[in-house]
Amino acid sequence: MYESTFELVDRFAAALPRSEELAQPVDSIVQQLTARVARLGRIAQRIEANSSNDTHEVLQSVRAELKATEAELLHWRVVLARLTGSEVPADPEPVPKGEWVAETPHDE
Repeated sequence: MYESTFELVDRFAAALPRSEELAQPVDSIVQQLTARVARLGRIAQRIEANSSNDTHEVLQSVRAELKATEAELLHWRVVLARLTGSEVPADPEPVPKGEWVAETPHDE
């Protein structure tokens, strides 16, 4: 069976019992990642505003880190929602059912 990372995280988080005790450290992680996303976004905007050929590679790197951090933040928000019983955020890039997200490893 093939699933998106979002679906895997959601399925894992759905198996967790509701727990305010577990939700507290997860909430802290969500807050830290939210601040990191905001910081990376500001850095990317500043680099883009002062863009030159020399900064293009740095901007690409910051944008890649921003995208990865946003994905990590979304996954932790799913876990937090499942732990607290609140609404689970929507998958921003849902995979149509029946489509493969990744290939199975091939034995060589």
